[in-house]
Amino acid sequence: MIAFIVRITTHPGQRAILEQLTNGLFSDLAGEEAFVSAVIHHAHDAPDDLIAYEIWNESKDAFMQRVQTSPIFARHEAEMGPLIASRDITFLDHPPIWTSSDLAND
Repeated sequence: MIAFIVRITTHPGQRAILEQLTNGLFSDLAGEEAFVSAVIHHAHDAPDDLIAYEIWNESKDAFMQRVQTSPIFARHEAEMGPLIASRDITFLDHPPIWTSSDLAND
């Protein structure tokens, strides 16, 4: 299992359009067997940035292969690419996740 953060800086004024396209990408990816989840965040200090946190149930190598060969990624990249000024991907370890429901009720 992998987790990663994608920080995208759009060209000025393009964040809302990119966010709509990103929502469409994740809607399409939700049907992929290895897809677990994705959350999109806005950066408070950077109005042209979107930050996505994704979890996939596969290795980093398998994910990178998917990105290079998937028609879903290719189709969305064609639409999204011109809006993007820069993109940075940080791969993370995927440790256990705790939520408030995991805490004992006293």
